[in-house]
Amino acid sequence: MERNEKLYNQLFKKYWKEILHFSRKKLGDTDEAKDATEDAFMKMWIHFEKFTDEKNAKSFIYVVARNNCLNILATKKRHPYTPIDFHVEDLLIEMPLDFGVIESEVISFILAEIKKLPISRRQSIELLLAGYNSTEVANKLGKTRKTVLNQKLDVIAHLRNLVKLKFEI
Repeated sequence: MERNEKLYNQLFKKYWKEILHFSRKKLGDTDEAKDATEDAFMKMWIHFEKFTDEKNAKSFIYVVARNNCLNILATKKRHPYTPIDFHVEDLLIEMPLDFGVIESEVISFILAEIKKLPISRRQSIELLLAGYNSTEVANKLGKTRKTVLNQKLDVIAHLRNLVKLKFEI
């Protein structure tokens, strides 16, 4: 792909949260994860014209973010893994299965689907995800506890079906 700022910005918006979540999971620290993620996107911009499609760019971002995380961990001596040297061309090969990548993609998909829910259900689910229990959610939203539990069960079933369809499980 040629260096196209508009396309780069679209990819940035599409994958930023996913890569940040992936990096945060690896590092356990939000600031370090932001650094690793920013660096991955900066390197993608530098090598943008070498990508043939979005899949190559996405694989590249994940591999660079993973390597950034490993380098940070090695520097802090929290992880015995040594930094990995790589060439951009090597990264264009399909990335091996990484459950962190899969988890990040599924979580991003689920959060996007939650935003599409009707407001009443979305508010309940967002509060439950924020750590409130069903009684607290019911009190906060003026609902019964049973209504909140029913909404939770309905949304879980709905999201489970969407994930199965999206990821062909």
